[in-house]
Amino acid sequence: MWQVFRYEWRTNRRSFFMWAGVIIVFQMMFAGLGDMYTSNTSLLDALKQFPPALLEGFGMHVEMFGSFEGWMAGEPLVFYMMLLGIFAAMWAASTVARERDRGTVDFMFTLPVSRGQLFLGKACAHLLAFFLIAAVSYGVTVWFGHLFSTVADAGLLLTYSIAGLLAALAFAGIGYVMTVFVTSERTGMSLSIGIVILSFLIHLLSGMEKSLAWMSDISLFTVFNGKDLFDAGSLPWEGVFITIGIYVGGLLFGWLVLTKRDL
Repeated sequence: MWQVFRYEWRTNRRSFFMWAGVIIVFQMMFAGLGDMYTSNTSLLDALKQFPPALLEGFGMHVEMFGSFEGWMAGEPLVFYMMLLGIFAAMWAASTVARERDRGTVDFMFTLPVSRGQLFLGKACAHLLAFFLIAAVSYGVTVWFGHLFSTVADAGLLLTYSIAGLLAALAFAGIGYVMTVFVTSERTGMSLSIGIVILSFLIHLLSGMEKSLAWMSDISLFTVFNGKDLFDAGSLPWEGVFITIGIYVGGLLFGWLVLTKRDL
């Protein structure tokens, strides 16, 4: 399985560094802009003129902008979850699809490992990538927060990072379900991006009308609400169980189908 782990890292290293760079730059940018929002009263007044549903969709609660932690629980958290979620879903969806697309399926199955070990070896490489990006993102958020603003509670920022990571794991679980069915890596990537964006749009729409509020139950962006995290200072256990459950369920489903299905 170690061979598979190394192979997955080697073939995905360019994608990893590209996505890690994008996500980390966004976190640096948001952390660096924090003081501009928290200390600019005219900007806060202008934001109050926007439709509440639109602000809610992007996690922008003006009353939270009095602190750096409140700012990072808003729009920065939404974008962090979206970008890390797309990355996680894409990598997971390419687990088998990439080998099928490149014609290397037969070669992979000649390795001295079972199909199940092959799948889990790749999933372990993905998991490490998710954790590394989340850890570095948290580090640069705290660092830039200290440089350009005032960080009062680094532990709360860690809570946001873990929430984004858990949401990404759930999207990865969906990707593992897709990978055994899609016929090409490009199809998997397109579906992954579409699912994450659709989940965000559902979250956005659910706040616009009371009749659409039920839609929030099917969006992963509402599992960890930034305002709730900021107010409670901790992760909701329900959200933790839901995201880990989707991840483990998707992983097991992909593993079982791969071991039984003729590719």
